[in-house]
Amino acid sequence: APLIDPTLKLDLYADEPWAFSPLIGTMYRINVQRLPQDPEPSSAEDLFKLTGWPTFPTPEGNEDMKEAQYVQDDTSALFYLPSSSSEIDESLGADVGTVHNLRGTGSEANPHAEKARANFFHSEEHRKKVKFTARDVVTADFANGFLDFNDLAVILPYTAGMKFDLKRMWDGRPVRYFCKNKSTGQVYFVIEFNIMDLNN
Repeated sequence: APLIDPTLKLDLYADEPWAFSPLIGTMYRINVQRLPQDPEPSSAEDLFKLTGWPTFPTPEGNEDMKEAQYVQDDTSALFYLPSSSSEIDESLGADVGTVHNLRGTGSEANPHAEKARANFFHSEEHRKKVKFTARDVVTADFANGFLDFNDLAVILPYTAGMKFDLKRMWDGRPVRYFCKNKSTGQVYFVIEFNIMDLNN
């Protein structure tokens, strides 16, 4: 497991096998934008209609964008003081250079921001210091390069293509990815995969 993801904890032999990895360090791409003020309690649909919210990226684009837009990795907003969009909160363990490396958008974007994010949040100490607020809009790109759904196999990185056949272990239940609060158990979203026909 540490070869796949150094933050990964798992028990594949439990009655209900599980694997846990922190969202901030694991997702393929994450973009965090901080709203200028706390949103008023409302439905999600109503909140997305308010001005100031970031445009949701779609392959088709929208009326403001002439071409497709995808999630651009940028978690730098998490490191600024809540009262300022320009002053870094140094108590979070990041200096100006680190925050610059985590910025994947704008004129000074780091094209490798996702690698800088994974490296920074590999540290449990860093993950514990950074807090999400009600003003943080998080957009993530769910991708998993270790699962090959064409062959139903786990591909291990850095092994010249070593695979494990998941068909032998699969018991018919769906595979679920939960995004939840580890401390409280609150579930934020679930991505579920069902295998409709194992032989095709």
